This record gives sequence, structure tokens and C-alpha cells, in this order.
Amino acid sequence: MSSEMWDFDIFGDLYFEKAVNGFLTDLFTNWKDKSCCHEATVVLFSRTYYDAKNKNAFPEDHRDHIQQDYKGRFYEDFYNVVVQNERREDWMSLLVTIKTIFIQYPKLVRLLESDGFPRACNSTAAQGNYLESINLSFNVFDKHYINRNFERTGQMTVVITPGVGVFEVDRQLMTLTKQRMIDNGIGVDLVCMGEQPLHAVPLFKLHNRCATQDSMLGDDYNIPHWINHR
Repeated sequence: MSSEMWDFDIFGDLYFEKAVNGFLTDLFTNWKDKSCCHEATVVLFSRTYYDAKNKNAFPEDHRDHIQQDYKGRFYEDFYNVVVQNERREDWMSLLVTIKTIFIQYPKLVRLLESDGFPRACNSTAAQGNYLESINLSFNVFDKHYINRNFERTGQMTVVITPGVGVFEVDRQLMTLTKQRMIDNGIGVDLVCMGEQPLHAVPLFKLHNRCATQDSMLGDDYNIPHWINHR
């Protein structure tokens, strides 16, 4: 749910509309036509940046939730669980719920004025909590072998982004995510609503925390071949 979700594409459609009325509608229709019986969890996630110089600008009971990125900016990650471990014959009713949350979303993630909080803005898809959200889904799959339900097989994480597939990520978190994915046999699909760029995607721009401030080192990139791009 990055800031691009509220932008229009070259055809005049909101990227949110492309995701819901386009991809999700086709996906759920395909599930119904093929009589699929998937168990799904749907989470809306985003990162909110705050215009603050220190944590004293935040309410005291919320300071533990505020984090600081490699550029020194204060931010907070939000995860809104729409449905959890549900199985339905017809998933179309879920689209109405998602559209309702979309209208309320700016207030839910404090993009509108909130008492005691500094001014906030939504992050772009590139600067969002992409890997963090994937690891959150991995927490569900980590113990898949305990009380295993044999009515279903396979483990898949699908991320829908309004971006083009370029993300600024932490190097250590990228390594951890890849290792957890391989160890647990989890598939990860990335569905981009943005137009295909003129280079390979997905593409990670890594934070080079070891370099000094006046270092002349260039940007460090990585192509995660372990992520399927759609």
C-alpha cells in the first residue's frame, strides 16, 4: 500500500484499481473456475515516514514502535490483516472489504493528522517494508510440519506492488530472507502493477552501511533470482 497506489497509470487507472479490479479479480475468478480450495491470508502493509528529529517528538507509549533507517529517518511499519487462514468457495466478497479499507487506510497509518504525532508521509514502493512483510509471512510457514493439515499442500507468498520491482533493502535482511525461503521450501511471487523498466527486475539496491560517509563507493545492487517476477 505504498504511495503509488493512489497514483494513476498512463491509461488513467489507479494502481489500486489495477491490483483489485484487474489482478485479484482475474485470480479469484480463475480459482473458482478451477474449483481451487486455497487457504489464504491477506495483509495490507506499508511504511510511514515521520518528519521528526528525535523520538521525543512522538507520544511516549508509541516510541518503542518507531524505528530509524540507514538515512536517519524515523518510520513505522504497518500490517493490516484483512483475512487470516480462510478458505472460501467465492473470494469476490473479499474485494469489497479491501476497497473499504483502502478508503480508510490513510487514517489507519497516520497519514492524516494524528494527536501527538509529527507530520507523516507514505513511503514509495522502493523504500517500503517489502522484505519485512515477506519475513512476516515466513513466520507462519516456519512451523508448517507441526500439526500439518494434509488437506492442502504447498507454501506460497505473493506480494502485489504498485512499483516496478526495484527495492532498497538491508543486506543482512536480504540474506536472512533468502536463507529462510530456501530452508523452508517457500515460493515467493512478485506481481508489479508498474510498467516494466528497461532493466532486469526484481532488483535490490543494498544499503552499504560499512562505507564511511565520504566514501567514493558506488551503489551496490543484487538481482534476487529466488523471487519469481510476474
